[in-house]
Amino acid sequence: MNEDLSVFSNEDRRRIARTAKRRVGSEAVLILTAGFSFLMVAMFFGGKFTFLPVAEATGIRPTIIWVGASFALSAIWAWLHVSILRPKVTRAQKLDAAFIHEYEDTRRMEREEKLKAFKDDE
Repeated sequence: MNEDLSVFSNEDRRRIARTAKRRVGSEAVLILTAGFSFLMVAMFFGGKFTFLPVAEATGIRPTIIWVGASFALSAIWAWLHVSILRPKVTRAQKLDAAFIHEYEDTRRMEREEKLKAFKDDE
């Protein structure tokens, strides 16, 4: 990574570490399940404006339109969420790994300096 890591504050590093730990796939599954349920309920209360006119126009049973539209909308919602979030999480994971490597390198150099100073004292 070619970025200067010293420009990031401790708060930025915490925020990046929190973003890096997000599991995009789990969030997508949550949207598919909970989003589907939410859309089913929302469409039920607005049925005469949403799926009932479509069912009458197409001649398909309203339940099929209701379930199909809810699933399609939740799938689109999950896909959009993943396509927006994945690049952010990937970048955060790379930055978090760079922070960890920088910290380990600093600790190793400090340890080597202490060891060298200890050997020079003897």
